[in-house]
Amino acid sequence: MNGTNGILNSLPTLDGKNWIRWKKQMQSLFGFDETLEVVTCGIPMLGADATEARKTSHNEVKKKDCKAAYCIQTAVDSANFDRISYAESTKEAWDILVKYYEGGEKFKVVKLQTLCRQYELLSMGEDEKVAEYVSKVQKLVHLMKGCGETLTDKMIVENVMRTLNSHFDHVIVAIQESNKVEDLKLEDLVGLLEAHEIRIVERKGVHDSIRALQAQSSKKNGGSNKFKGKFKKNQGKKPWSNPHKQKDEDRTSESSKVGGGNFRKDKEDKKGKGVQCYNCEK
Repeated sequence: MNGTNGILNSLPTLDGKNWIRWKKQMQSLFGFDETLEVVTCGIPMLGADATEARKTSHNEVKKKDCKAAYCIQTAVDSANFDRISYAESTKEAWDILVKYYEGGEKFKVVKLQTLCRQYELLSMGEDEKVAEYVSKVQKLVHLMKGCGETLTDKMIVENVMRTLNSHFDHVIVAIQESNKVEDLKLEDLVGLLEAHEIRIVERKGVHDSIRALQAQSSKKNGGSNKFKGKFKKNQGKKPWSNPHKQKDEDRTSESSKVGGGNFRKDKEDKKGKGVQCYNCEK
């Protein structure tokens, strides 16, 4: 009993959201304690003409029933305890919980149809991690099995391979060409996919770093590029020149074109006026 208490302390409490996992763990516990038959089949009836050996065996079964009932009562929350508190046997308490969380046969059929539709429409998101997606698939598989569906490891592996995103296309092709799909376990497939996922993340990190460096470089060179553009736009003009002086020179050039060489000659005559010759003193 002490060993059973230690196991119960490590079990999750049934709170309405973890039924599939809780049911599986409790079934394993009942098998370990050799009480699973009592939970599923109940206590056999004892006739009035039963022998002493039969009575002794019946008493042992009743002890197992009490032990299993205690395990269930310990591993449920207050709401579920109220549901099974009036049960007279472990089987009755167990059947109440199964019916409450799994419903009748008609409910199972409808629920299974919904789950199968979700299973067929599964698709891995572009940014979804392998571990997250496989966990979602396994959760759906557990629900389907709880409703009576039979899914083999091969069927699950093939469905995961079929619904992965495009990042894993060449990995799937390599697996299919190796002809190892028949013997491939889900955990082995997850290992291969996660190894490839690490490479994808590393490459993406390198590409992001390169883009960041390019962006920083373009920002630094942005001012010099603007200056170069302005310099090309102003090519042919004298730098740091007075715009008014430039206009005067342009007018002078135009006048020289219109008046031929007269303007230039008059200008030279004006420059020579008042200058005395050393020879003739004129």
